[in-house]
Amino acid sequence: MLSLKKNETGSMTLEAALIIPIFLIFFMVLANFIRIAVADMALTKVVSDTVEDIAAYSYPAVALTDAATTKIDDWIHRTSNGVVNLGDLEKLIYKMTENLGYEFSIYDWGGLLLPNKLTNTVRNKFANTVGDTMFDPEKLTVDVKYTNDMQGSIEITGTLEVTLYIPFVDYSIYLKKRAHEGLWSLSSQPAG
Repeated sequence: MLSLKKNETGSMTLEAALIIPIFLIFFMVLANFIRIAVADMALTKVVSDTVEDIAAYSYPAVALTDAATTKIDDWIHRTSNGVVNLGDLEKLIYKMTENLGYEFSIYDWGGLLLPNKLTNTVRNKFANTVGDTMFDPEKLTVDVKYTNDMQGSIEITGTLEVTLYIPFVDYSIYLKKRAHEGLWSLSSQPAG
């Protein structure tokens, strides 16, 4: 007599072989979504905090610049017996430097300091926020736009390249965050 029982040995192995890779890929995709969310929140926080810090500390910097400018202008005016003032010297320096392709203003404290040093500041804040093991801070680029007028403002754009760690996928996502803040100023700069 024939046995009508099915032989089910190995069926659990087959099911596991089909389900486990799908589960692992799903888990890796989920982990990458979490990584992207963490990077997005950290980048938003770092860019916003940096702009707010610069805006908050711009008032003392402008106050110091205005006080120094007044003292220097008074000294130049006294030394030259009223013939030359600081505005005349600035125009002379501007004409000398415009041929070199650099626009110079003695009032441009932010333009001289910010673009080069700010990238490292934002990268360090980002590394401190998320740790440098999860993301490479070197993949964070920073763009600074600074206006130097009576209502000066600063805009920082941070762009982070996030590499996805999914099997058979070689892809990077670029997260871009922008923060803009008006600078506190005494608005006593000479018009120009």
